[in-house]
Amino acid sequence: MRSDLYTELFKTYQSSLYLYLYRMCGSKETAEELVQETFYRAMVSMKTEHREYARAWLYKVARHLFIDCTVERFRCEEK
Repeated sequence: MRSDLYTELFKTYQSSLYLYLYRMCGSKETAEELVQETFYRAMVSMKTEHREYARAWLYKVARHLFIDCTVERFRCEEK
């Protein structure tokens, strides 16, 4: 993904994604980590031609990262 597109996406969606994740997990630190991972995955995987789906793609990735984080946390608590 081009860096200017990545910068635009970050500026546009960073705070709304943070609030979305914070409401789900209740932890500022976890929400910040998940936002960082979401944008990292966007930088690595998202194709420039899919720009019109960027918002949906970012929220889908963020939701799946939250689910993975929650499952991992429960696994650690069970041990």
